[in-house]
Amino acid sequence: MDRKNLYAFTQIVSPYPGFVSVNGEDASVEFTVRSPASPAGDCGACAGMKLDLAQARELGRKLLEHAGPGVDTTPDCSYRA
Repeated sequence: MDRKNLYAFTQIVSPYPGFVSVNGEDASVEFTVRSPASPAGDCGACAGMKLDLAQARELGRKLLEHAGPGVDTTPDCSYRA
């Protein structure tokens, strides 16, 4: 399987906006994040890690649990112009 972007969010600020990118691969999900720029304007810290599919499913369950019962899982694209 090719790498496929599953979710991405980038803050609308500059320079160096914070972002989250979630990508699916063969048997894993990779998360890449960057914190926003520092007050001095330096690039924020970057980090990434992979979860196997079982760990990713557990994360998904926990996120939905946190969102509360009856959460609408329809993608919200209202922030896009």
